[in-house]
Amino acid sequence: MDLTATELDYLYLVIAAEKQLRLADLADQMRVSRASASVMVRKLHLGGYLDKLSDSADGRSVLLAPTAKCSALIAEEKSIYAETAERISRALTPDELEDLDRLLKKARGSLECS
Repeated sequence: MDLTATELDYLYLVIAAEKQLRLADLADQMRVSRASASVMVRKLHLGGYLDKLSDSADGRSVLLAPTAKCSALIAEEKSIYAETAERISRALTPDELEDLDRLLKKARGSLECS
């Protein structure tokens, strides 16, 4: 994969949106300035991961949409995660898998924002 974790975070937000996102909305969700989001969106657009579309409701706004390249990347990532999970499940006993699941949930809970 040729993207950083932050770049993937941007793409995940665009993909998860129920409709095409405005740059300002993406910046708000990422908790960054519009200028920072603009730099990242430009990079992702030039890389072929995002389309920038005109907003017919507001001529000043740009709407963001994932491209086919972005969708293929996400599918590849899901495949990698599935393969990794399969390998782990073959290497551990059912009790060890249960312990791993419990510990990962505990660790994730400690990282959640309050």
